[in-house]
Amino acid sequence: MKDSNDFLSDFCILTPEPGSHLSRIERLTLTGGKELERAVRAFQRGIELPRLKESREGITPSRIKEIANYYQNSEWLHNPKTFYRNASDRVAVSEQVIHGLPDGEILDISFVSNCTPHHPELQDEQKLFPENRKAWARYWRHNETARGTIIALHGWSMGDQRINSLAFLPGYFYQMGFNVLLPELPFHGRRRPEDIPEDISLFPDSNPIRINETVRQCIYELRCFKEYIGKDPLGCIGMSLGAYLAALWASLDNLEFVVTIVPLADMAEVAWKVLMQYSDWAELKKEGLNSDDLRKIFYIHSPLSYKLQCPHENAMIVAGLGDSIIPARQPKMLWQHWNYPELKWFRGGHLLEFTRSKANREIFKFVDKF
Repeated sequence: MKDSNDFLSDFCILTPEPGSHLSRIERLTLTGGKELERAVRAFQRGIELPRLKESREGITPSRIKEIANYYQNSEWLHNPKTFYRNASDRVAVSEQVIHGLPDGEILDISFVSNCTPHHPELQDEQKLFPENRKAWARYWRHNETARGTIIALHGWSMGDQRINSLAFLPGYFYQMGFNVLLPELPFHGRRRPEDIPEDISLFPDSNPIRINETVRQCIYELRCFKEYIGKDPLGCIGMSLGAYLAALWASLDNLEFVVTIVPLADMAEVAWKVLMQYSDWAELKKEGLNSDDLRKIFYIHSPLSYKLQCPHENAMIVAGLGDSIIPARQPKMLWQHWNYPELKWFRGGHLLEFTRSKANREIFKFVDKF
């Protein structure tokens, strides 16, 4: 009997080249049925999260304080929104049709992501990681006017469009009348540097400067995708890391609706708990490591630093009980900050619960209101 990886390989005809094809898994999201259910179960069994690099790249308590001081820029403290760059009207978006549909088409779209980091230490990184300079997305688009567009943001370690399709079932939303755009986040999917081992994460990673500047890049690219889509009603669904970004974007820009699935709300709190697991934790504290400095770094992209821009009844939070990666306290903080929008709890761990039919039905029902 095939294991989950072998089973998924039957569907993997997507290549990392620009001339890619629609995978069998993506086609199954249009038709549903038992074969799709088998693929989802294989995904559930086979998904693994990468590890943060064990080396902190010279990140010491004094270095953390130095980074915190940089991000305490007076303009950003007064108005954190000024940290983010608006979309450029000069972005040239390339389109490639990869699959036709009776009433539409599926495209790969891309553009050069010219978002120079604020922090001087990362301004040469675009040369080091050229793959990350191009933003990619798969776009399920109707020929005629759609109900609106959903941008679906994948989680940490995802990004391959086969995995994205299992996580978000774009064919279902398409048949509901929506266009669906699935970006590949920085350092994920086709944007992942070839020379970085698969089990190493670059976003997020142990360097808080890269985290902050990459979040900024994400918001810039989402704004560019929004400009490309035009004036159609636009909602966002995010999962895990993508949920954090969706919550932030819905706090910066006016979206029609937002759905966050197992969302992180306070990255500083999670980073603090990660640091507590280090073998030299006691020494780090003695040297002056403290959670306040982490908050001074990460406040600039925490959804808790902003006000939700859409009505709270247009927001939905889906969270997992027993999630060992994103504890229940995180989505609960977001729920309270957003003035108690619709909140659905499901039994199970991180990422996997959304693929279960009950959670899907709740999200489809919510989105169908728009």
